Amino acid sequence: MSISSSFKTSQSGMQAAASLLNATANNLANVNTDGYKRNIVRFAEEGNGGVRSEVSKSNESSGYFKNEEGNIVETSNVEYAHEITNLMTAGYQFKANLLVLKTVDEAHGSLLDALA
Repeated sequence: MSISSSFKTSQSGMQAAASLLNATANNLANVNTDGYKRNIVRFAEEGNGGVRSEVSKSNESSGYFKNEEGNIVETSNVEYAHEITNLMTAGYQFKANLLVLKTVDEAHGSLLDALA
């Protein structure tokens, strides 16, 4: 794997982690919004060793209740425990890819020093 492709792979991993973080933040912001359907992030491998993320809406129902006006409304299907786990996962993914990027950068610097 070349240095350039290592950078690109690490960058795609950080972008995927950022996508998960954004979706999770949106879900948490709407936890009390009636009828809100949580965002789901799925990761897929790219041909060059990188990763891409795809965001879609959940179609799961979490139940209904009668609001103060007497209307039956669907509740949000966001679960705090799941979203907190996603926040932690996104943080670990970002950090791991950042460490790879740093290691590749250091190796590149060492290689240039050796060639000089």
